[in-house]
Amino acid sequence: MFYYIKQSVLSLFYLITMSVTAACICIIQNDALLWLKIILGILNLSVYIALVGMASFKDGEKAMRVRNANDLERQLIVKTGEYRPLNLAEEYKPWKGFIFGFITCIPLIALLIAHAIVTAVNPAQVICGNFAAWIYMLVYCFNGFNLNMILPASTFYFSLLALPVIVLSTGIPYLLGGRRVEKAQRKIEEKRLEIYGK
Repeated sequence: MFYYIKQSVLSLFYLITMSVTAACICIIQNDALLWLKIILGILNLSVYIALVGMASFKDGEKAMRVRNANDLERQLIVKTGEYRPLNLAEEYKPWKGFIFGFITCIPLIALLIAHAIVTAVNPAQVICGNFAAWIYMLVYCFNGFNLNMILPASTFYFSLLALPVIVLSTGIPYLLGGRRVEKAQRKIEEKRLEIYGK
């Protein structure tokens, strides 16, 4: 579990950094500059997706190399019968990249569940929704580009758009990174067979 949390820390760090930038964009008060706020918001979100995607791509490459090393160790175990330690935690699995993104979204889910419970008791109490909106401002800012947090309680659920954005931002590049190493490994194997035969 520690490995998954460690891999998600970078995504969460970038999320908070870019959410601060999104909050600064929302502070622009001139309604005539709404087009500028939208463009800056899209650029901000794109930078986040690019940064997280590059990091996740590298993680996928590294994990596939670990899996290839583990496969060699498994072959030696079968041949020799001798136990050899395997690095299973860091080994590539196609779903791992999506899990990293999902872990980044756990605070959002927890805060919105708390928000739903609190507002069911007292509709005026929106502190949990506020926290969710501020932490995930990267996406929430597209909800009218308005920092006036005296909003209907339901608008905080707009932050849930962060869930697919973040999960796909980590999952797809992770898969692509793994496939790149796999393709390179296949080419090396084909070349070896071409030169030396079976």
